Amino acid sequence: MTQDVFDCHKAYGILSEYHDSLDIRLNDIESYLCPAMVDAVGRVLGRGHKNLAVLADILMCLYLSDIAHEKIKDGGWESDGMPSRQYSVLVGDYWLSESFWQMISHQIFAQISLRHFTGLVKTMKEGALLRWKMAQNLIGREGLPTIWEMERGALMALSGKLAAEILGADGSAVTLFERFGRYLGLAWAAGEEVAGAADGVKSSGGVSEISPLWAVFLAEAKALIGELACFGNVTALEEVLDFLEKELNFRAKSPMSADLNSGTPTP
Repeated sequence: MTQDVFDCHKAYGILSEYHDSLDIRLNDIESYLCPAMVDAVGRVLGRGHKNLAVLADILMCLYLSDIAHEKIKDGGWESDGMPSRQYSVLVGDYWLSESFWQMISHQIFAQISLRHFTGLVKTMKEGALLRWKMAQNLIGREGLPTIWEMERGALMALSGKLAAEILGADGSAVTLFERFGRYLGLAWAAGEEVAGAADGVKSSGGVSEISPLWAVFLAEAKALIGELACFGNVTALEEVLDFLEKELNFRAKSPMSADLNSGTPTP
């Protein structure tokens, strides 16, 4: 864990509240990447805003809602004597409602349209539906990049876009931060697929055919850093990129160990 990524998350006060909540266990990428992206945009542009922390909070709530709903499986409502399906529904709905409570209570809609957030929810749920269709062999593995775009790409793209908009960046800067975030999200999603395939869970394709893809997405993000340098010091973006690359490499080599070690920040 790089010190900058750890510090920004600690400053936002998000880790302790979410990490142990409602039995949702997050690995380091899940815990840090989204808020670190929001913070990095502020560092590049050289200015802060109270709504950056609010934005990171809302996006984390939406992400937690998504991964809770991912745990809902086909079949009966009972599993091993525990109401796991019902629990996942309730937890996911709780975090979804919490995200909208944060939007309203902080009046973030005075700066950015709520349609960005509702659009993100719609996109992530469409991605979940496509993954279910793939699991049922209704669509082929060629649909994976589209799913990655919807599951994680859209989340990270919105992180970069809205952080830049909150800070009053011009249109060209907003577009570049959005693209940078999208490539991070695609790399993250492809890396999850690799870890899942190695563990025998979730993945819809083999490690050998997926591994090169997240490296390609990271390379695309790196290429954008040069363009973003005209807006300020890009060290924070380099830190976030380096953090993600190291975590993906670690999880691809030892996904079970990565899961066991999740939640233990190592500055």
